[in-house]
Amino acid sequence: MIFNSDIRHIAFSPPDIGDAEAEEIAKVIRSGWITTGPRTKLLERRLAAYIDTGKTDIDCEATELADQYANRVVCLNSGTAAEEMNLRMLGIRPGDEVIVPAYTYTATAEAAIHCGAEVIFIDIQKDGDPFTHMPEMDYDALEAAITERTKAIIPVDLGGIAADYDRIFEVVEKQRKWFAPLESDGTALNDLSSRIQHSISRAAVVSDCAHSLGARRICGGQMLYCGAIADFSSFSFHAVKNLTTAEGGASTWRKLAGIDDSEMYRMYQLSSLHGQSRDALSKAGSGTWEYDVIGGCQNG
Repeated sequence: MIFNSDIRHIAFSPPDIGDAEAEEIAKVIRSGWITTGPRTKLLERRLAAYIDTGKTDIDCEATELADQYANRVVCLNSGTAAEEMNLRMLGIRPGDEVIVPAYTYTATAEAAIHCGAEVIFIDIQKDGDPFTHMPEMDYDALEAAITERTKAIIPVDLGGIAADYDRIFEVVEKQRKWFAPLESDGTALNDLSSRIQHSISRAAVVSDCAHSLGARRICGGQMLYCGAIADFSSFSFHAVKNLTTAEGGASTWRKLAGIDDSEMYRMYQLSSLHGQSRDALSKAGSGTWEYDVIGGCQNG
């Protein structure tokens, strides 16, 4: 017989919020910036520094380091939004195929569907990964599924364990010989997408890092943190994640040949703000309230 005193209640991923976190939240509330403001921009720089170095104590408010880590991470309202924005930056559209592991949260596939792409599901390995035992995708099946229409692969890092990116990059490199990049139609987002696809010249690796902020793995002979491995990465800051802002997410990307980070950052901002040329923070100064609607995030 089990008595109530023997029952142990284990809460599902409760947020660890102490006095220090509460004080930081209070500072934000008192500042008057309860949406995207100075602290959000600081968080973007600190995330960029952490992904680059694994350190949490880098002074990203110092001028030199602020410049070094600016325009590398974009904070958004959710991990799902970050994933969809990554695909839209790539120019994913109807007619494209996006490969997704069958074992994941629905948002992984939904982001591709929102862009009009066809989702190709890949089952997990029969007994899990031989080393980590995680239910990672079957990489041999992934290789067999690649076609000339494959524009992106979305690996999912599960439970803080990064996928086998060496194997994934090996697979996409084989596709390079028949990959057909998007051609520009002259519009701003489409032109950037075209240049990104020409720069990568293979199916892009667009990682779902909702579970893996802080995780690292040897890839290409280097120990890299998640966010610095895939071509594009998305993070979630939902309440059950290991770093939470209650809701929220972020996009980041590897440096791409011929693509300026500031241009990429600006296009993320432009697209996430329905095409308006200034965000709330940039409109806060005297005489800077005016803005134009100069674009959107439609790719299809």
